[in-house]
Amino acid sequence: DEDSKINMNLGAANDIAHIRLAKEVMGLLAPIQYDPLFAQKDGSGQYNDRLQTCAALIDWADVDENNFNCDTRSATASQSGIEDNYYSLMQPKGYRRKNAPYDSLEELHMVRGVSEDFWGTFIDPSPEDPKKRVVTVWGQGAVNVNTANAQTLLAIVCAGAKIDAPLCNDPLQQATFLTGVTMARGITMGAPLFGSAKDFTNAMAGQGQIGPLLTAMGLQPVQFQSVADFQKSITTESKMFSIYAVGIKKGYRRETRVKIHTVVDFRNAPALGSTPTAVPGATAAGTTPTTAASTSTTTSPTGAQAANQLSTGGQILYFKVD
Repeated sequence: DEDSKINMNLGAANDIAHIRLAKEVMGLLAPIQYDPLFAQKDGSGQYNDRLQTCAALIDWADVDENNFNCDTRSATASQSGIEDNYYSLMQPKGYRRKNAPYDSLEELHMVRGVSEDFWGTFIDPSPEDPKKRVVTVWGQGAVNVNTANAQTLLAIVCAGAKIDAPLCNDPLQQATFLTGVTMARGITMGAPLFGSAKDFTNAMAGQGQIGPLLTAMGLQPVQFQSVADFQKSITTESKMFSIYAVGIKKGYRRETRVKIHTVVDFRNAPALGSTPTAVPGATAAGTTPTTAASTSTTTSPTGAQAANQLSTGGQILYFKVD
């Protein structure tokens, strides 16, 4: 479920998305237990604090040459000068930042501040359990609060909360939140906790079914900078998924394993059992353009038309074989 993670490709969108991503990343990196991670040198002998690492993650995917300021405690996050030449000084061979959206998680290895410790803490804590990842480059843009883990939810809440929110500044409040979310999910045995984005914001305010439980545990209600804007950053339904499969062929003395990872986008997929429709604007050679609503027909489509039809299986965005 890629929609349960923080999407690093938001930085490739616009200024509003830049600021939102900066707040989410800083919310993720902020807890004091991660202080040692930013107090040591990276592989090139450089120190990278939280602000530098956050800016580097955004600057890699944005389209300009300006350095982004991730200081979300200022009035607004903003551009602050020209991006540095850190990558051109890398040894033995320098390179340029991409200034385009990420294509894969592996690409994050090239970003300043993403050390092996950073990778193992935030990006891929358990290679055998992808559910523990807290960041992605494939999400639809809004985080599913029903499937995101407690660590990701904390980052998302602090991205939208007021600067002085106790939850985002008090380690005891953070521990209470993490415990409360884990406990609530244990009680429901995997059933969705929230029916809508409004249900989640109500819970953070101490209301609804989950809010009183969190309040009883000592969690102080959260006030958001803008409830409407925050609700746009969350969802209760996922549309982007990673699918993993492992094939094993046993031999006489050895076995061969092949692992496949694919990312599928179901945002435009028709419901099961419905008549497939063509992708808007897509036409076969020599045919007249049609709209999605006018392509439902009883005749068999040509090969090109069939290839352009929306599939109930979604659209493949990424594919890798190991």
